[in-house]
Amino acid sequence: MDALKQLKLNTRIPLASGEGEITRWGARRLMETGVIDFLQFDCHAHAGITEWRKLAGMASMMHLWLAPHHEPHVHGHLLASVPNGFILESFANPARDPFWFEIYSRKPKIEKSVLYLDQTPGLGIEFNQQALDQYGSKLL
Repeated sequence: MDALKQLKLNTRIPLASGEGEITRWGARRLMETGVIDFLQFDCHAHAGITEWRKLAGMASMMHLWLAPHHEPHVHGHLLASVPNGFILESFANPARDPFWFEIYSRKPKIEKSVLYLDQTPGLGIEFNQQALDQYGSKLL
């Protein structure tokens, strides 16, 4: 937090942080101290959709944008549901993130830096059974 405070005081560049926060309390601290302009909370890796939505409301009240960390099939839907969604992080490159391209047999289309959500119920994904058989389905 101290390093972010120093950076914020010495730059005009908007700052983003929060992808490593695991609860709303840590993310709230980032927002309340005024050290960030973009909250990058990751619902997929940490606290889930409900917690992300609570943080989105807090961020909106503090005039902060949301730029969640990765997992576009989840965060794309969430960003589309809030007024302060700004940008979606995605690694739509098989060389950078080969697993994302293997694990799903159906996922949202990313083309020319745009994520296209469809009307499929849920998150619009289906797991590739061959990948599940190869890697397993147990979460560690």
